[in-house]
Order: sequence, then structure tokens, then C-alpha cells
Amino acid sequence: MDQIVVNHKELQILFGFSSRFKYLNLRINSYGQIEILANLFMKCSRENVFDFIKNNASFIEEQLDLLSKTDLPTFKNGTSLQLLGKKYSVYRSKRYKKIIKVGNDIVIPSKFSLYDIKTELETVLLDVIKEYIDYYATHYNFEVPRYCLTSSDRFWGSCIYKEAGNEWLEFNIALVFLPTEFIDYIVLHELCHLKHRKHGKLFWNEVEKIMPDAKKRDKALNSFCLNWYLERLGIKRLRCY
Repeated sequence: MDQIVVNHKELQILFGFSSRFKYLNLRINSYGQIEILANLFMKCSRENVFDFIKNNASFIEEQLDLLSKTDLPTFKNGTSLQLLGKKYSVYRSKRYKKIIKVGNDIVIPSKFSLYDIKTELETVLLDVIKEYIDYYATHYNFEVPRYCLTSSDRFWGSCIYKEAGNEWLEFNIALVFLPTEFIDYIVLHELCHLKHRKHGKLFWNEVEKIMPDAKKRDKALNSFCLNWYLERLGIKRLRCY
């Protein structure tokens, strides 16, 4: 991960790509990291990015000051954490180097920051998603697509389609909190978009042929507030420049 010093502060730089960006965009996430958002096909060197960041040092300082006044969630002893639909009590310990489940407790290393916790939960979710994708690829002849996690506040899952052979799936990190039946549904939903891009009759026939209660799960998914779950991980983007 790249780092840069801005106003005597060392900050990490993350990169995100989307076709909707025509120019370089910059924002500060809730972990105090710089997010650079750009078009995937934009020709931009590492030096250009660093110059762009330095030219917006005052904006970064302003956003970091705002972030310092924002309350972020904590996972202290006795607080709760919902993981894959089950509620656990949080226990902090110096004995462990990663998050583990012990009965009804989630043990989190004492030194773990909110960002460290998010990173561990991403690994948990990716393992579950891979299990479902492999299952559908084996039993229903779906091709294994490229896929990644996102922290968008707009969707639980998405199929990004550029052209034949150039598509990938995105799954929201907040899915890690939901019961696995919803992760299963979102994975199948997005896999079916690789065959049928729109939510038409052919699409739903494909989904319900494999998962007859798909629409019931889709409706139940509306009872979960995506933004609330993102906030549990401290994900709250400050404005773009």
C-alpha cells in the first residue's frame, strides 16, 4: 500500500476504479486513508497521483479535522458483534493474533484497530462467497468470475459488465453481518446477471430454477439497512474533491 506525507502526517493511499469517473477524485475514508478514485482506462502515472494529492493538501487537512470529531464504533469487551447472522459478545485479548470464535464469544486481538477488524471480516466473507461460487460453478455450470468486495452504500451486490469476457462481480462487505442464506442469494443473483443482464423474465426464471424462494429472500433483504451495517465498520465516506 502506498503512503504519502501530507502536512507532516503519513497517510495510506487506496485506489478505486470505475467507468463513471472522468477525472481523478480524492476523498478521505473513516480510517483516515486517502482514496483515489479514477477511471480504469485513465492514463495516470504514480507521480501524477502524488502531485494531485499534494495540490489538495488543504482539503485533506480539512477532512481529517472533520474525521477527528466523528464518533466511530468501538469493539470493546462486552459489546456485541453480529457475524453471518449470529450475535456474539466481544472479548479483547492479547493472546491472539487474529479474530477467532469461541462459543458465543468473538475474540479480537487487543491491538486490532477498526481497520484491522474490517480486514479480518473481509477474509471471512470472501471465504463464504468463494464456497457458494464454487458450488454453483460445479453443480450449475456457471463460469467462475472475477469478483471483489466493495463498501458501496448503494447495493449489496453488483455485476459490472463492460463487454463479453470483461465482467466481474462486486459484493458488499456488509454482507458479513447477514445470515448466510442472504449471501447465498446475492451470489446466485449476481451470477445469473452474467447470463441475463436485466431483471427480466429470463433472469428470474434462471434464479428461481435454482433457488425457488429467491424472491422471498429478495424481499426479506429489504429489512436490512445497508448503511447501518456499513457504519458498524466505521465506513462513512467524507466528501470527494
